[in-house]
Amino acid sequence: MIRETNLFPGDIVIYNMKCVVSTNGNATHHPQRALALHFLGDDVRFVERPWPINPPITGNLKVGDHPSRDSATFPTVFTAERSTRPSTNQPAHTVHNEKTH
Repeated sequence: MIRETNLFPGDIVIYNMKCVVSTNGNATHHPQRALALHFLGDDVRFVERPWPINPPITGNLKVGDHPSRDSATFPTVFTAERSTRPSTNQPAHTVHNEKTH
């Protein structure tokens, strides 16, 4: 499926890293800025590709390494151990209904 979306100042687009994304470029005379954040799970490993990666940032990783092996280049911003969610199987917010007799 191919979709085209017109964005306006302040708009944000969030998508899965498996999506192919492109742009028609900046048709205005005003500079534009973009910020890309990539969040990686525990199952991610560094692999070699037959093409140049973009951006060409690999840090000190070797094939098979998790990005956390090079925390200066790939900092950890969240881990499950630091989560504020209770460690029980209960939802984060539980509503208790009291019955009156």
